[in-house]
Parts: sequence; structure tokens; C-alpha cells
Amino acid sequence: MEFDLELDLGGAACPVPTLKTKVALLQMGRGEVLRVRVTNPRSAETIPRELKEEGELVGWYAEEGSYYIYLRRR
Repeated sequence: MEFDLELDLGGAACPVPTLKTKVALLQMGRGEVLRVRVTNPRSAETIPRELKEEGELVGWYAEEGSYYIYLRRR
């Protein structure tokens, strides 16, 4: 999947990934896609749920202990 910006937040504990993802989304243009990499399963669940107003979940996958979340800026 194509994306406009990537955040690598591997190793960061909640709530840091959610907060940094929100800041990044708010700086992006409408329709742009943000790819976020986290290693904390809780963050992988929390980010899409907590940031529904800022970004629409357009995809995700898990690979080798990392979770990749794709959010489109609303």
C-alpha cells in the first residue's frame, strides 16, 4: 500500500504512539496516508480506535513482531 509519511514507533509504550500519531495526522493534508509501525500490541489496537476523527483506518498487517497501521487523514 502506498503512503505519504511513515512513523516508526517501535519500542514505544502507550500512550506515546497514539499521541505522536495524532500529531503527525494533524500536520498532514486531507486524503494523505500515514503508515505507523508499532511493536506494542496494545498500541496497534488503540491507535485506530482513538484516532477515528483524525484518520480513517485503511489497512494494517502484522509481520515479525511489528504492526503496520495505515491511516488516511480525514
